[in-house]
Amino acid sequence: MQALLHIVPFLLPRYYTISSSSLVNPQRVHATVSLIESKKNDGRIFRGVCSNYLGRLQPLEAHTDEKKKRDSRPGEQGTKKPREWPTARIFMRASTFRLPKNPLTPIILIGPGTGIAPMRAFLHERAKQQEDGVAVGKSIMYFGCRRRDEDFIYKEELEGFQESGVLSELHLAFSREQEKKVYVQHLLVQNGQATWELIRDHDAYIYVCGATTMGNDVNKVLHEIIEKFGGQSTDEAMATLKKLQDDHRYIQELWA
Repeated sequence: MQALLHIVPFLLPRYYTISSSSLVNPQRVHATVSLIESKKNDGRIFRGVCSNYLGRLQPLEAHTDEKKKRDSRPGEQGTKKPREWPTARIFMRASTFRLPKNPLTPIILIGPGTGIAPMRAFLHERAKQQEDGVAVGKSIMYFGCRRRDEDFIYKEELEGFQESGVLSELHLAFSREQEKKVYVQHLLVQNGQATWELIRDHDAYIYVCGATTMGNDVNKVLHEIIEKFGGQSTDEAMATLKKLQDDHRYIQELWA
């Protein structure tokens, strides 16, 4: 067994983007996790180690309620060993995602699937700023998933942000609800003129989070938007995108 343990590689940490605002939840951290589960060719079911471990954990409130019920029963106070709280080792890594210092600066959020995580955090932060009497700029969200009745996560929250005015525009792409698949980058093309005006005239920030393929497609679309509506050559558009990145106004957080 000792020899086997020397051979087996360590489990690598999984990186999840925080999906909560420290202004709203100063003592809690929210993570948006997709449960990994697939069927192998031989019929076996593969389940992601970390995502399924997290998925099986009970919320802290459930453990607290259990303890209250136990302690309320006559003669049971302190008679049972309390269940340990669920734990996990956490490693923090600095994120490149930061809201603009000026809350009036427009933000364009592109985060399909679990890529919505940092966008949710931003919207919660702007909602708290608005609640505290701070004027906030436009927030434009592009979200996509397979079907609205299957994996449209945070639907109620997004609708609530719209109703309160925190979320100015919500563009939705449901890829499996029609014959021709539609993704967030297709919606971005449709709003090319407005997107360019926000970048050029209002110093908008652009945040992209999700799969690498999606991020590359969004990058290509933004390049085309700058060319078409900015009247720039291919090289000029490339330089404009590079400057946006250097100025931290165009930030991507992608995974394979």
